[in-house]
Amino acid sequence: MADSNWQIWQRLRAPAWARGLLAASAVGVLAWAVAQSQVTSAIGSFLEYGGQVIGPSGTPTLGSTNDVNGSDIVRWTSYFNSRIESPFEAVGTVTLPANHTWAAGSALRPANTTLEWKVGPTWTATEPANGTVVSEVRWVMSSKFKGATSTVSKAVNFSGTGDGFRIIPYGDGLYVVNHHSSGTVLKCRSAVDGQTCPNWPANGFAFAANAGTALNSNGPFRTPNVPLEAMNQSTGELFVGVDSPNGPTIVCTDLNKRASCGSWVVDPGGGTWNAITGMSAIGKFYYVLTLRGNLVCFDIDTRQSCGSTNYPSSYDTGYGGPTSVAYSDRLFFSNNTGKIFCHDPARAGPCVGWSTNGVGVGGGRLGLYPFMNANGTPRGACNAGGDCVTLDGQRVTAPQSYTSFIASYGLFSSVFGQASYQFHNMAGIVGSKVYGANSTTAACYDFATQTMCGTWASPGGRVLYPYTTRMDPIRPSCLMILGDSAQAMIFDPATGGECKNGIPATLPDFVFNPVSDYFQCDPSRANIRAWGKLRLSPSLPWGGPRGLDRVTATLKDANGALLPALYKPVRNFPSNGYQLDLSDVPYSKYPALRIALELHSPSLLPSEAIFGIDLTYDGDPIQVCVGTKAPAAPDCQTGSSVTVNTRAIDYSAGVFQESLTASTVMSPGGLSIGYSAVATPTSPRAVLSSLGPRDPKTYVLQGRWALQQFSGDLWAFGLAPNGRLDNSSHLSAQATTLAPGARPMFTAAGGQAGLQAVKPLQWSQLNAAQQEWLNLNQYGVADGRGGARLDYLRGVDGSFRARGGKSLGPVINSSPAMLLPSATMSLNERNYPGYTAYRAGTTRPHPIALFGGNDGALHAYEVRTGSLREAWSFVPEVMLRKAANFSDPNIMGIRTNPYFVDNIPMVGHVNTGSSADGWRAVAVVTYGRGARAITALDVTRPDLSHGSGVLFEYTNASDPELKDLGYIISQPVSNNAMVSQQIVQLAEGSGRRPAVLVGNGINSNDGQGGADASGTGKAVLYAFYLDQGGNRRWQRWAVDELWAGAASEPGLSVSNGLSTPTPVDVDDDGRIDLVYAGDLQGNLWRFDIRNPATAGVTRLFKTEAQQPITQAPFVAVNPLASGCGNHSGSSTPASKRCWQVVFSTGAPISPLQGSSNVSTQSLYGVLDKGTGASVARASLTPIPFESNQVIQGVEYRALKPTTVAYQSGAMGWVIDLQAYEHGVGAPRQQPTGLVMFSSVRPTTPDRAINVCIGARSWLNEVDPLQGYSAQLSFDTNGDGQIDGQDRFNPTSAKPLTPSGMSVSGAQFGPPAVLLAASNQAQQMSLLLPSLGQDTAQANSWSGGTTLGSSSTAVGSNSAALTHANKSKLGRMSWREVY
Repeated sequence: MADSNWQIWQRLRAPAWARGLLAASAVGVLAWAVAQSQVTSAIGSFLEYGGQVIGPSGTPTLGSTNDVNGSDIVRWTSYFNSRIESPFEAVGTVTLPANHTWAAGSALRPANTTLEWKVGPTWTATEPANGTVVSEVRWVMSSKFKGATSTVSKAVNFSGTGDGFRIIPYGDGLYVVNHHSSGTVLKCRSAVDGQTCPNWPANGFAFAANAGTALNSNGPFRTPNVPLEAMNQSTGELFVGVDSPNGPTIVCTDLNKRASCGSWVVDPGGGTWNAITGMSAIGKFYYVLTLRGNLVCFDIDTRQSCGSTNYPSSYDTGYGGPTSVAYSDRLFFSNNTGKIFCHDPARAGPCVGWSTNGVGVGGGRLGLYPFMNANGTPRGACNAGGDCVTLDGQRVTAPQSYTSFIASYGLFSSVFGQASYQFHNMAGIVGSKVYGANSTTAACYDFATQTMCGTWASPGGRVLYPYTTRMDPIRPSCLMILGDSAQAMIFDPATGGECKNGIPATLPDFVFNPVSDYFQCDPSRANIRAWGKLRLSPSLPWGGPRGLDRVTATLKDANGALLPALYKPVRNFPSNGYQLDLSDVPYSKYPALRIALELHSPSLLPSEAIFGIDLTYDGDPIQVCVGTKAPAAPDCQTGSSVTVNTRAIDYSAGVFQESLTASTVMSPGGLSIGYSAVATPTSPRAVLSSLGPRDPKTYVLQGRWALQQFSGDLWAFGLAPNGRLDNSSHLSAQATTLAPGARPMFTAAGGQAGLQAVKPLQWSQLNAAQQEWLNLNQYGVADGRGGARLDYLRGVDGSFRARGGKSLGPVINSSPAMLLPSATMSLNERNYPGYTAYRAGTTRPHPIALFGGNDGALHAYEVRTGSLREAWSFVPEVMLRKAANFSDPNIMGIRTNPYFVDNIPMVGHVNTGSSADGWRAVAVVTYGRGARAITALDVTRPDLSHGSGVLFEYTNASDPELKDLGYIISQPVSNNAMVSQQIVQLAEGSGRRPAVLVGNGINSNDGQGGADASGTGKAVLYAFYLDQGGNRRWQRWAVDELWAGAASEPGLSVSNGLSTPTPVDVDDDGRIDLVYAGDLQGNLWRFDIRNPATAGVTRLFKTEAQQPITQAPFVAVNPLASGCGNHSGSSTPASKRCWQVVFSTGAPISPLQGSSNVSTQSLYGVLDKGTGASVARASLTPIPFESNQVIQGVEYRALKPTTVAYQSGAMGWVIDLQAYEHGVGAPRQQPTGLVMFSSVRPTTPDRAINVCIGARSWLNEVDPLQGYSAQLSFDTNGDGQIDGQDRFNPTSAKPLTPSGMSVSGAQFGPPAVLLAASNQAQQMSLLLPSLGQDTAQANSWSGGTTLGSSSTAVGSNSAALTHANKSKLGRMSWREVY
């Protein structure tokens, strides 16, 4: 970029990290989430923090985001976006894991970002050597452009800096490059006080050759006699022509990072000493002249050559060097032996009227000086003798007054009077005035009057021996002079005082390129969907004599060409406004923009103002990353965190507006192969051999994921003759999936009104918008490869990431949901007219397993006897939009952003029509962390194309009412008839309509889809109708809008979200009356939706420590309580029922989402009396764990026998989980009446013995009414009987009944219930999600080799683990009597 004419501060020198913070209430970080990896603020600012193993190449954990091995190189990445409404600056402090060492060269950060490292107690701006112990890294990022007016002290001089050639202003530093020197040639002085710049050595730095290399005192280059430079003020990159052993070279130095940004040999073999001369820059083009007469053009924006032109005999081989004069569109240079040359950048060759041989003027070695018209426009150039050549190549003579001016103030030659010393450059030009100097005096010549226009003595009689004059490119009325004595003159010629002046009307071209500016760490999260708003800080006032009256933006492409008229390339900011909407400029066509701004005012703008300019976008967050090397034995919880403080650039000094902290935890022994959240049988009862189409043989299904190739599978296990799981073999969906071209794959147009028929997933079947989305790469830029991406979705790798022939993606947080051959639930005709006939008449040949794949598809596989067959796979439109996120990243990238269709589908049967024959089987898809969206399909027929198609597909951007739709990660709940409890009927007047109920999920304020498509993070219950009737397609019930107490708790609507709801039909009329759901802030809400149009909300319970409720509650009638009544005034018997609501708390951890367990979590059973009052925790009966015992190698625990006295005022019970546990997964009621909740304890350290305790789960069985139950559930002694001998201390006076069993590894969902084939048996099997498999890998805590896992590596740190081998794993399934 060309030198600008205003101050652009690219760095923050002030100690911003020491500034005060606003009160925590403005931050919006939940107490429980302090150690979570994602946080959002009250205004929607976002911070995420993650680690990933990036080396060495042979480590078994390469690419892992959870697992770390000894000596791994880990990249720690901060992803952040600020929603502050104007340009901002951010300060991030990264706390690195203890015992890790620094990985040199690992830091990657945005433009305008500086780094410091804390080594011991000391902060340093010099990157430490590889292997140094670094405890913290601090990065400081300003907005893309930061501007100010400021004062430069007249006392600044450069004594001690060596033989600098000219002053190079950048930010708040003044730099010099020593000429004809090697070694430490780059020096810096503060513009404020003249002292050595902070974090800059007094003796300076040498130039480094290789990009990314930190500057030090050694370098391979020598500067020429005339080292004129080019400074890219937008990036902080300095370009200088230098001599090198390989020939004339241009070297780039990033002044922000104090590191090389590369070097380029521009004339190979063209000489190694005095073989290059720096010329002035014209716009973004920097010119150097080489010994062989080659004038080389170099684009400092793109860092690429822009051509070379040979001008014979143009190089001065004497002690001086060629001299030059540059105007806005011409470059003049002289060989100082009688010739002047002219180059026109637009022609990439000689100026019109000139040749490459130049124009002879005689006069010997007499340099070159500017020659102007009276109006200040360029006329040509002159030598010291007044011999001039005009723009069109004509020789003329300069006015005698100008010749005299050159003789007296012609810089270095005028001091010594020696024609051989011609290294000078007179670039001090303002309008028709030109400024020169001699040894003691600066002077002005005005071409308008052809007279002198002033002289100024050097401060304190300094002897200058001046080389150069220039106007400060960032303080446009400031004259800067530097000479051989390292003395300077810096002053404002208009006042003779210090440089301090208002903001000029015309600002430079700014280059905005998000991919190169912000996404250096993780290309998989570098997608931009649209440009946003061009923003100007509001510190510049509108109106008045010194205010703005117009701000004009001129939009250009990356090459500087004006955008087409279609995109309104010249547009004005709204009057009194500081934001200009550019969302109509298609990012896919223009991924980089050059923007020129003009600030118009009746007079000068304020002389004191700090402001910034930036351009927002709709897309992925900004990235900053650093790297460390793990010790040989990593800590069990290898934790790292980042705190980011932000404020608007013009905000009060010393105060930040926001502070966000996020952290992540990695552990040795994590997983790269695993199983999905829930295992699912194909029938409610165990059928050992097929009994016909409606009762086929039972299989148990399990989703699989393997991250080494980012692949997945569906496995099916049969049952052994004894009814137990037969794990000797399994069926594989991957193995039977057809070739890509033959697969039955479909898509549809989403977001349209009414039903949308599915269509084959073929390029010719897509509409124009869908083809356009597929043609965008992972950065959001059109590349025309849409057809290849479509093929990749079908299973063809092509030139994208290789998958080893495995077309199915990982099944991680999704799991198979079963669509049985026919509906099994009995429903009465009065409430469900037409259902009986539908149930009897609609069958499918085989059970169908529906599951979401992290390949962008909902898959449906028929479970046949002895095989799995793909019935169909459906790619929703929302996933077509994300196709590049799946296809384009390499294996490292896809593992950092692995989510697509990542929740369990909901399956049910509803009447989608207006008559009794409209019954259909439906599947509802939510996407977990894959998308803020929900989709419903008619899945009645085995062939998807024979059904009604897509019932609806909505995203957060579909309608303003849906902007609170977040990422629905909470598991749905299915009953024992294997249909979702969330697929229900709602009242519609006196009738009913089918709908699906969902909580709005997490991170609904992340800004995806644009600011208008995101809220603040409310807790919202949505009902999406599944039929095509009625006036509304959905209902929306926001807690903060309906609850009477919301005004007193404004934080409820910030960084919150509602989890899976549990509906209740109070009066058994087939229509839902009440809904219970918890939120991320630990509130349990009761929604009364008897009349959806006038719904009400009350808070039933609030956890004291804001324990998050991330899964559905279990709800049952409580007959032990009395005095219940509906606060709405109803007096029906049903309204007087007491309801017991049972739920667990815990962070939403999953196989690839860890937690550092910062608060105690609990199980609650809370009584709802229907009064509208909130229940206090003090009214709950606490039930502690009485004992933990290891029996037969398996750990169990027992609750203290406790009775909840409801008749004495007790309102329920509470069980605090043990250390580090989090409740996960949906609840599961068993035929015994007990309710099972899963809890997970991630890998944790045992400091006493210095080993890792591996992740394990607890299966907790509670009585929903009493919490404690004396009923026996576990065969603890393994004798095949469940009896009194299975209690703790069975022969003692007070034996204890086990209420929980631990299982090695992480079970992220509840066991599935599989009843025995005969009711008389009164037995059932509980199927763990793992199905008893050991999924360990090297350095893990369990270390086995069963079913696809890898073996334990030598040196495993699992010696002291409780469940270290398969015999201690617990049963794959076990029988319980009910």
